[in-house]
Amino acid sequence: MSSASSSFLPLFERAGFDRKRLTFAFKTATVAFIALVVAQALGLEHPQWSAMTVWATAQPMREHLLEKGVWRFLGTVSGIIVGVALIFAGQWQPWALVLGLALWVGLCSGIGLLQRGMVAYGTILAGYSAAMVALLSTAHPEHVLLLGLDRFSTIAVGVVLAMGLGYFFTPKRPTHTLNEALRATSAACLHSVLSQAQNSASAHTTDLLQKIALLDEGMDMHAIGSLKSRQRVQQARLVLLAQLNLTLYLQQHPNLRLTEGLQAAIAARAQALQATDVLTPIPILTHSQSSLAQNGLSELINALLLALNPSSQATYMPANTHLHLHRNWLGAAHTFVRSFSVLGAVGLLWLYTGWSFLPFMMLGLSVMLSIFASFENPAWFMRYVTLGQAMGAGAALACMWLAWPLAQSSWQMVWWMLPFMASCVFIYAHKRSMLASFDCIMVMLILLQPSFPVHMGFAQSVGNAVSVVMGPVIALLAYRFIFPAHPSKRLQYLLTMVRYETRALCAPHLQADQVLAKRTRLIHSLLRTQRLNDKHAQSNPDIAADILKQLGKIELIVGLQQSLQDNTQISSSTRRLMRAVLKTWQSPERDAQHATHMLQVLHQRLPKLTLLHLMLNTAK
Repeated sequence: MSSASSSFLPLFERAGFDRKRLTFAFKTATVAFIALVVAQALGLEHPQWSAMTVWATAQPMREHLLEKGVWRFLGTVSGIIVGVALIFAGQWQPWALVLGLALWVGLCSGIGLLQRGMVAYGTILAGYSAAMVALLSTAHPEHVLLLGLDRFSTIAVGVVLAMGLGYFFTPKRPTHTLNEALRATSAACLHSVLSQAQNSASAHTTDLLQKIALLDEGMDMHAIGSLKSRQRVQQARLVLLAQLNLTLYLQQHPNLRLTEGLQAAIAARAQALQATDVLTPIPILTHSQSSLAQNGLSELINALLLALNPSSQATYMPANTHLHLHRNWLGAAHTFVRSFSVLGAVGLLWLYTGWSFLPFMMLGLSVMLSIFASFENPAWFMRYVTLGQAMGAGAALACMWLAWPLAQSSWQMVWWMLPFMASCVFIYAHKRSMLASFDCIMVMLILLQPSFPVHMGFAQSVGNAVSVVMGPVIALLAYRFIFPAHPSKRLQYLLTMVRYETRALCAPHLQADQVLAKRTRLIHSLLRTQRLNDKHAQSNPDIAADILKQLGKIELIVGLQQSLQDNTQISSSTRRLMRAVLKTWQSPERDAQHATHMLQVLHQRLPKLTLLHLMLNTAK
């Protein structure tokens, strides 16, 4: 098989197929069909949901697969419980089903936007799983418990097989990829220091900021799999903070002058970061290697080298430190309002008209308004979703009315589904259709229930298919007109939020842990801003410069707050001056010249504060 596949794979690649996606899709489709057969053998009413679960749970890495399977199971169970409760509530008052479902999906969508990794996936899944139970049993509410049990059983079969068989199909995540990326970026930072010192020219700080932001974006995926992975990512974020501080130093010191001894020491450590094993610690700079004039730079480099050392966590990171990350609270509120209002409106239309296809439309909407709310440009992506769902609906109708009439039993209907499921492998792997492939697969399976004989008429099946496809169409309109989600708007929102939070960082009487929490959250928000800038604004240099300026101001404010709390030798007059600076920055309409003058006075009184935090260029 391997020799045959190796001879055919180049042909597929020349035809536009991606080799890795083709292999992954073939393995996933195989497990999905096995899940379908097992669910059918167990006598479950909706065996296709087991196949859907396999596709939804599938991941290219083993750690991701296992954690996603767990959260899919937990999210589904939660959704089933709520869905059954909503059906019982609907028997009492029909409007309770509609409004309760809209409220639940809206809450799960909004809360899911505040979570990360597979926790977010499980939260969102709990929302539309309730819709699958509640909306698919409206015709027979007396069977809701059986439907809930069937839904649970099919999901359990899918999860078990996806995690069991998929465990042997998927490789383990490479252990040291994150450390290698961190070391490569750290080496780039040190090379920038040398370049700026040797060429007397400003380093490409924007390029460094882009690399750091790109690393930060992938942190959530590296945290999946185990507690050890999460701890490793927490340490990695400390490395990013150290890289940012060094980048900021280069931005603030364009005319950098280093002794030959310090240059040689930095060059040796940059070379070691690229050449040595990722677990080998790099020695820090000694006092003999650094110059007195560049002591601040040496401290920043040493902080970076210490953060890269896995064994230094206990000494480098304070005990019980939790890095607070950016959470899109405004986006979560918008998501809730959008999901609740659209689902509520369509649900009330269903109660008023009684149209039988509207529950399927609500089902599609609940998925579209939940999953894609976190996308940077969901309205743009809805075009591919609509195409994929139209392809899946067409495939389902073809199977239902061209192949299934030839079947004489439910088992034959299952086997007739095989060629249609196999065709999805090629749709998934082709470069032109990959963006639409997942929705094609899921819609095809959700519309195909292998139950002999088929009780559904042609007109009803077409109506159900059209109503499902209308879901992303209405979702596209919702994303475009109800709190429009667009990269440029999100970019401006992030910048506005950072400025607001920066003023809050200047508040008096903040505790040390509060200062740390606000600092890490602000820095993470700025990194997210940089990624949006890189991907959707063609890396606007003005925005990148503004980000570095904000980073410098944040570090300056943190330095002032820490000095007020830690340094007991500061005179009362100096303390009053520091508080006056912070108070000035609390106002959105501050006197810049007055603040700069006060900082110059502080610089004269506390010259050592400039080593890490006090950068007058930022205050201007």
